[in-house]
Amino acid sequence: MIRRSRTAKHKEMEKCLFTWFCQVHAHHLVVTDHLLIEKAGYFGKRLKVENFSYTTGWLAGFKKRFNISMKALCGEAESADAVTIAVGRDDVQSILKDYAKYNIHNCDKTALFLCTPPGKTLNQGPARGTPVRMG
Repeated sequence: MIRRSRTAKHKEMEKCLFTWFCQVHAHHLVVTDHLLIEKAGYFGKRLKVENFSYTTGWLAGFKKRFNISMKALCGEAESADAVTIAVGRDDVQSILKDYAKYNIHNCDKTALFLCTPPGKTLNQGPARGTPVRMG
C-alpha cells in the first residue's frame, strides 16, 4: 500500500499554532483538540486564511505532522518537594501516635471531582505533573 505524505495547506498558520502549542505546553497547561481547533481559527483569521475548514480531519493531520498525541497526566511529579514531604511525614506520625490504629483512616483517594482538571492533555512526549488550571 502506497501512502502519501500530505503537507500543510496553510504552513504559516500551522507554524503559529505549533509555536503557541509549545509555549502553552511549557507552562503545563491542558491542551485539548477543541482548544487547538479554536486557536487555529484565531491564527487563520489573523493571517487571512480563507476557504479553510478547521475540522477534526485537518486536526488529525496537524497532530501527525507535529508528532502530537493525547497523553495521560501522571500524578503530581513536578509539584512535590522532597524536604516538605519528609517534614510532613514526621508531623503526621507525631500527631497519629496518640490515636489507636482502628481510629486512623487513609483518605488518600478521596477527592472532590467537581473542579478537577482533565486527566489528559495533548503532548509530544510523556506528560508529567499536574497542569495549571485555566480560568
